[in-house]
Amino acid sequence: MEDSISLEAIIVQSHIGVTAAERASAQTLHVSVTLCTDTAKAGRSDDIADTIDYDRVADTIRGLGATERSTLEKFAEDAAGTILEKFAPQKVTISVTKPNISGSKGATVTITRP
Repeated sequence: MEDSISLEAIIVQSHIGVTAAERASAQTLHVSVTLCTDTAKAGRSDDIADTIDYDRVADTIRGLGATERSTLEKFAEDAAGTILEKFAPQKVTISVTKPNISGSKGATVTITRP
């Protein structure tokens, strides 16, 4: 199947970082999600019940920011697991970017899980 639904750069506030000082204040993450799912039924019916509601996916991703983490890798794994469990796509790709790291535009971790 080649169908997918993508959300680009969902803004998430999270206490994330290796050191306690880094986690002390909320930081902005940009999270992109690609859900591999069959969109044909919704394409025929025009009914949100026949597809994955991307507003709910975005809200779920934002909600994950409430839990403190040390690494982008952990955020990505938690996001992938939650999306797979809650929305049941065939697979999900998650990219988590922490902007303005070490004089760069940011650091990004990308994972794909079945």
